[in-house]
Amino acid sequence: MKRLSTALIAVFLMGPAMLGQDEGEPRWNIVRAEFGTGNTWSDVTAQVQALTRGESLSFEVSREVLRTDPAPGKKKALRLQVQDWRGESRTLTFREHESVNLRVSSGGEGWGNRSWGGGLRILKADYGVGNRFVDVTAHLSSQVQGDQLSLRVTNNTMGRDPAEEHAKTLTVWYSYHGRAARTVVNEKDYLTLPANNPYYPKRLVVMRAQYGADYRFHDVTDLLNSRIQGDHLELLVTNDAMDGDPAEDRPKTLSVSYLYQGQPGRVVVKEKDYLNLPTSAASGGLEDERGDLEVLWAGYGTGDRRREVTDLVASQVRGDQLDMRVSDWTMGGDPAPGLPKTLKVIYLWQGLRYETNVPERGTLNIP
Repeated sequence: MKRLSTALIAVFLMGPAMLGQDEGEPRWNIVRAEFGTGNTWSDVTAQVQALTRGESLSFEVSREVLRTDPAPGKKKALRLQVQDWRGESRTLTFREHESVNLRVSSGGEGWGNRSWGGGLRILKADYGVGNRFVDVTAHLSSQVQGDQLSLRVTNNTMGRDPAEEHAKTLTVWYSYHGRAARTVVNEKDYLTLPANNPYYPKRLVVMRAQYGADYRFHDVTDLLNSRIQGDHLELLVTNDAMDGDPAEDRPKTLSVSYLYQGQPGRVVVKEKDYLNLPTSAASGGLEDERGDLEVLWAGYGTGDRRREVTDLVASQVRGDQLDMRVSDWTMGGDPAPGLPKTLKVIYLWQGLRYETNVPERGTLNIP
């Protein structure tokens, strides 16, 4: 497992308010900032950006300072997606009324490379095929340089392989000079942003939607987009409306990640409640106190010689991050001596189902 820096350990052990501004403290690139709770979050990256003074980011987390209240009457938190000088991503969480006191990169090293107002911004990126895909939003955001991004789409450059031995595609939703767009690139082809011939969505568009329970989900993205009328979507969430029951005898949920007027949002709605978009919350919206990252199933081995290791892998989640080395030792034994093995993990991240495969002696790093 990768080692956390001393400063980051202080965030978890001592609390954000105890971090000082010593010269030895690392400087962070702020990739994204969200304020909210459960499944209701507002993008406050621009507000946080406006609070920086040189290389200092210091303020108290509150709805007044961040100029939004996505969940009135509920306790909220600020979630900062940051990168260190090596480009490794972390998520720092500050509760409402706690103090943020960080050193951040300035000029060309920090905000200049992530020009959220008029530059290139990665809104959402998925890599995979069918229902088997992973979220690579933070991974791609970390590689934006000078409001441009160019790379070949492979399992190595994506850092993950959600569907072994299958040809995959990368779907990227992004904003450039304030205008939202989408591009789709096949595996082994090149991604170049801003794209030459992007798709420009309407004011309301569903980026990804899933319906199901446990690790049994149907992708209903196209279905929901087909039912948008006049930049509005309202429907009762039932098996009939979702064109099937992916998890019989189980209460299900509909998870939706969408764009409205170029701004991303997401909501989770219970079966038999109403989905109403655009909105900061839907009738029946869930407040998931378990956090955003949840391991649904994990298995280690090859073919039919595979051992379930769900509890073992889930026990390694730390602050909505999972970072661990894959080996016979870390997986609790060797289910197939002498054969190459992989770890397959199915997990929830921000209400959506993802999966990935990591070879033996590789590193599992999600989301």
